[in-house]
Amino acid sequence: MKKFLAIMLACAMVLSMAACAAQPAATTAAATEAPAATEAPAATTAAATTAAATTAAATEAPAATEAPAAPAEKVLHVVRQQSPSNEFDFTMPLNDASNNCPGVVTNLTWLTLIEADKDLNPAKPEIMKDWNVSEDGKTITMTLDTKWKWSDGQPITMDDVIFTLETYCKNDGSLWAYVVSAMKYIEGYAEFNAGTADHVSGISAEGDVLTIKLSDPFASFLTLMCQVAVIPKHVYGDVEVGGEGTFVTNEIWRTLPVTSGPFMVTEQVEGNYYVMEKNPQYAGTEEYNFTKIVVSMASSPSTAAQAGETDYFTSTSADDYAVMKDLAGYNFIGVPIVFFRFLMFNLNAADGTRKPFVDDVRIRQAFAYAIDWPTVIDGIFGDTAALTQSGVLHNDPNYAGDWYNYDPDKAKAMLDEAGFDYSHTIKCYYYYSDQATVDLMDAIAYYLGNIGVQFEGVFTNNVTADVYEGMTHDVAYFGLSAFDSLSWYQLYLRANYQPMVETAPIFEDAVKELELAYTDELKAAALAKLQAMDKDNSILIPVYTLTQQVWLKDNVVTPDNCFGNGWYFYDYQFDKWDLK
Repeated sequence: MKKFLAIMLACAMVLSMAACAAQPAATTAAATEAPAATEAPAATTAAATTAAATTAAATEAPAATEAPAAPAEKVLHVVRQQSPSNEFDFTMPLNDASNNCPGVVTNLTWLTLIEADKDLNPAKPEIMKDWNVSEDGKTITMTLDTKWKWSDGQPITMDDVIFTLETYCKNDGSLWAYVVSAMKYIEGYAEFNAGTADHVSGISAEGDVLTIKLSDPFASFLTLMCQVAVIPKHVYGDVEVGGEGTFVTNEIWRTLPVTSGPFMVTEQVEGNYYVMEKNPQYAGTEEYNFTKIVVSMASSPSTAAQAGETDYFTSTSADDYAVMKDLAGYNFIGVPIVFFRFLMFNLNAADGTRKPFVDDVRIRQAFAYAIDWPTVIDGIFGDTAALTQSGVLHNDPNYAGDWYNYDPDKAKAMLDEAGFDYSHTIKCYYYYSDQATVDLMDAIAYYLGNIGVQFEGVFTNNVTADVYEGMTHDVAYFGLSAFDSLSWYQLYLRANYQPMVETAPIFEDAVKELELAYTDELKAAALAKLQAMDKDNSILIPVYTLTQQVWLKDNVVTPDNCFGNGWYFYDYQFDKWDLK
C-alpha cells in the first residue's frame, strides 16, 4: 500500500503497472517442460523426401520433364494452456469454442449451423445454406447444405443436426449455458429435458428443411445458432447425456477421430501436442496458405512466447500483458469483448437483517463518484481494459454513455446526506488472485480513504462459503464473461445473488423485454431502459470491461480487422492468413 500511495502522490494519481509486471515468472519452469513446437514431427519431411526423389529421377530424364519442386510447408504453431478443469487436449465444441486453446483452432475443426462474423452476428451459410425468421420471431427455418461430409467420408445429415440440438436440450449441466438458454425457448424443451418426451416437439425436419418453433421470440436465438457446432451422431450417439457433466467428461473426447472443418487431427501425442492438416473431405472453396497447425500443451501462453514456441495466442490476463508488451517479435491487437468486472453490493446479512452501510442508493453511487476510474483503469490495465458504466460495451451504438465521473466532493456530500457511518470499515471480497486485482483494491482503498471511508479488500478462494453463505461483506468484486448484453442483465435474476441484491423483482420485466427484443428497434429501446435502471439502482456497478489481447509473431500476416471474441465461433478469415 505504501508503494501504491507513493506512486499515486508522485505521479498525480496516475497508477503504475510496475506491480504486475513480474508475475508470470512462477510459471516458467512448468511451461518449459512442455515440448517446444519444433519437437513435433518436422513439417518438411515429406517435401524433402519428394524433392530427393525428384532429384534422382532428374538424372535419368530430360530436363524439360522434371517435376516442379514441392511447395514449402507453412506451419502455424499455437499452444493450448493446460487447465485442471479440462485434462483433455481438445476443446469439446458443445461446451466452449476455446477453453484455453486459440479459438481459431476450434473454428477450423468444426462447422457450425451458420457462420458468424467477428461481431458474432449471423453472416454466412455454413452447414445450413439459408435461414429465415418469421415475422413474429417464433419460427426459424434453415436448409441443410448436402455437400458437407465428415472427415471419415460420411455425409453430414439432418439426423446429425437434430441429434446435436437435442443433446443441448438434454442439458446435463456442463453444456454451453448461453446456447442452452436459447434452447429453453424451443417448444417441447421442458418435456424432453425432463425425460417425458422422446424428442423435442418444436424441432422437426422435412427433407433438407429444418423447422424450429419457439414458445416466445428470443432476441439472441439466431445469433446463438452460430455457436452450434454439429457433431456426428454415428460417433457420439451412444455417449451418455443426463448425469452431471457426463457428456463433456466422457473419455471419447481424448481423441477427435471425426470432425467437419477444413482441418483435421492427423497426429496426437496426448498431453504433449497434436497436428492438424487439411481435411480432404472438406467441401468448402477456401484455399488455405497454411498446410499444418501444430498445437502444443503449455502452462502459460506468454511463457511459451518467450521461448518462441507459439506464433499466436489470445489472453485477457494482465500478467500476460506485462510479459508480452516488451517482448520483441510480437504484435498486439486489442479486441473489446463482453467481459465485465463489477462491484456487487450486499444489502443483507446472512440472518436477513439489512446492512445500513450500503442500503441507501446514495451511498452506493457515492462509491462510483469517489474513485477516478479512468486513471485507475488506465494505470493498472493500460490497453487491456476499457471503462464501461452499464451492461453495454462502451463501443456499442446502444451504449447510453457514462453516468458517473470523478467527483470526490459530490461523493462526500452524498455520504453525509445518507448518514453514512464513517466508523464502519467497508469489507470487499474478491476472488481474482492476480497482482492487477490487488492493485485495484489498493486504489479503491486510496480514493475512498480520501473522503474518510475505510475500505478493506479481502481475498477469498471459497466464494460459496464467504460470499453466498457467509454474507459478512458489504461489496464484492466479481467478473462476468458474457456472450452479449443480455447475459449481463440476466445477472440481476440469478437465484444465488438474490439474498444479497434483491434485484429480481425490480428487473425481471425489463429483462424479459430484452429477451423478446428480436428486432434492432426493440433491442435499442430495451437496452436504454435497462441502462437507466443500472444507474437508478446501483446495486451492480460495472466499472470496466476487459480487452482480449491478440498476440501475433511479426511474420504472421492476417487481414485487417479480422479478430473478434476468440472464445466463440466466428469467421477468422483464416484463408487470408499467411507467413512472410
